[in-house]
Amino acid sequence: MASSSSGTPMPAPEAVQVLVSFLADESPMVRDASMVSLKDIATLNLLLVLDRCSAVSRGGRRRFGNMAWVFQVMAVGVRALGNKDVDPSFMVKLAKIATAETISSKESFFLQQCVL
Repeated sequence: MASSSSGTPMPAPEAVQVLVSFLADESPMVRDASMVSLKDIATLNLLLVLDRCSAVSRGGRRRFGNMAWVFQVMAVGVRALGNKDVDPSFMVKLAKIATAETISSKESFFLQQCVL
């Protein structure tokens, strides 16, 4: 892990990518641990977590599996953004990805659990 100027360890993009990929694991324990870790990392580098989640979500369910956990992490991140941190074009991209997945998904868990 790299360090920020304040001395706080910053997560490497590769490590965040691995945690995001664990959201597709069959084991509920692995998914839950990954989600908790990603939410913690989001406090250090929110935009990195959102970027990695949005990157994996572009492939959709066919490539990744159930997207509900990815969107839950993204929802936590979006809620944590301050007005000064919001990039309108990035938010539009996230909304389009989430809308497309909602429309194409028939999984009731996704519809019940994920609201951006």
